[in-house]
Amino acid sequence: MTDTTATTGSAKAKLRGLGRGLESLLPSAPRPAAANVPEISASASPATPAEQTAPAPSRMLPVALIDLNPRQTRRRIDPETFADLKRSIENDGILLPITVRPVDGGRYQISSGQRRFTAAVELGMAEIHAIVKPQTDEEAFVTTIVENMQREDLSPLDQAHAFRRLQQDFGFTQEQIAQQVGKDRSTVTNCLALLNLPEEMQQALDAGQLTNGHAKALLGLKDREMLLTLGRKVIAEGMSVRRTEAAVQQFLRGDSETAPRLTPPVDPNVRDAQEQLQRALGLKVTVEDRKGRGRVIIEYASLDDFEVLMNSFGQKK
Repeated sequence: MTDTTATTGSAKAKLRGLGRGLESLLPSAPRPAAANVPEISASASPATPAEQTAPAPSRMLPVALIDLNPRQTRRRIDPETFADLKRSIENDGILLPITVRPVDGGRYQISSGQRRFTAAVELGMAEIHAIVKPQTDEEAFVTTIVENMQREDLSPLDQAHAFRRLQQDFGFTQEQIAQQVGKDRSTVTNCLALLNLPEEMQQALDAGQLTNGHAKALLGLKDREMLLTLGRKVIAEGMSVRRTEAAVQQFLRGDSETAPRLTPPVDPNVRDAQEQLQRALGLKVTVEDRKGRGRVIIEYASLDDFEVLMNSFGQKK
């Protein structure tokens, strides 16, 4: 996956859809000089006259003077897409400059393009083409969130963690976050709610074992153990979102007859006794044990099965 953006015009068009607040934070992207950056051909909307003026400063910077962004929103880099990016840079160079901001000591910090920078370092490049754009901590963090979200490069949990950082580090409200990243307020609220999932379910969501729809349904269960048990069942059985929603609603209604059984793992000794009873009776048997107390449930499907059961206990009809 090549980490490029087609043209300044298309990038600007995307920015216009990200809320009025973002325009003041992110000045127009530059039109790099042809001598420094290869021309990128793509079918994109042409830049307006205003977009063709006042480009931000750009130059070749030593990679040794550039620091990573400590507030990077992406927590993981997919190995396959990163390998594709490195091959592209090795063959064609970096087609889109990274964006950096000046920091103390004559150094620079990455605002956007951290994957491109990391790939360049691993390829042994001594310099990298960069757009220098003075920004505050807040502006730089919003920039990296927007860039990654525009490319759909953030997982739902990455987005949630980024939104939480905006709240904690900069005091953003959910409404302000929505305005800055061009999302509905409800979308931001639902995204932040993912952080209420138990860690095990967050890992399953990151791994693609659960979808956003599954997570939203599971969050309807306030009991942590019930949520975990149902979540594990969803993963093990590949339950659909609709079926998961139905199971949650059944439990909320206390409909134990139709809700799937979500009992904790059975003790091996109890399971062995249960299997022995099933073999002896030829019927389905369930043993429910809680610290030495419980019940034995024997199920029969017909009067013939019932007669067999009674005979096994020495009771003739």
